[in-house]
Amino acid sequence: MFKRLWRRVFRRAGLEPPIVVHLGELEALARSGPAAWLLAQEKARLDFLATQASAKKGDERARERLLQKLLELQATTTLIQSLVNEYHLEAMIADAPTVEAEAFAPGRGR
Repeated sequence: MFKRLWRRVFRRAGLEPPIVVHLGELEALARSGPAAWLLAQEKARLDFLATQASAKKGDERARERLLQKLLELQATTTLIQSLVNEYHLEAMIADAPTVEAEAFAPGRGR
């Protein structure tokens, strides 16, 4: 019902309703630490390599599984890279010297 209302109201503007993506295992991975991130990335890589070895037989299903594992590997690698970047940024912010509140007090000229 909501989608129908959204389409009717925003049809002329060309807007689509927002898409909610449930990440499942990747969401749980984001809550874990750097060691779990690296293990998940390695597992995805090993799964892809195992599928790649079986896909050399020329079966169409094996090639589809290979593409699926490649997609999973790329998604996992991208997520891990983002998580590592965020982890390092948080560490940099935590190590940065704090700015005293007086510098931002109202009425003070800059």
